[in-house]
Amino acid sequence: MLAPDACDRAIRSILNTGLSITAPTGCTIDTLKRSVAEVQLHRKAVNLVLPTAIGEAMFVKKAETLSEMVLQTSLDMLADYAGKA
Repeated sequence: MLAPDACDRAIRSILNTGLSITAPTGCTIDTLKRSVAEVQLHRKAVNLVLPTAIGEAMFVKKAETLSEMVLQTSLDMLADYAGKA
């Protein structure tokens, strides 16, 4: 996964452009898990791109790779950033 300082830099860059980092209707752990499961069901793989460094990424192929804790931590972090914007 992306190192904390690189993550901070990437999110702040997105926010500085005026783009949103949260969904207007809200994104919950349940909707994320359902979405990932549906994508895997229809495509036979998740193929979620996750940055590992600035300019580098990895592909998550299986839903099982994305634990509920990782998803919730990500949602919480984005909500924190959005609250400070």
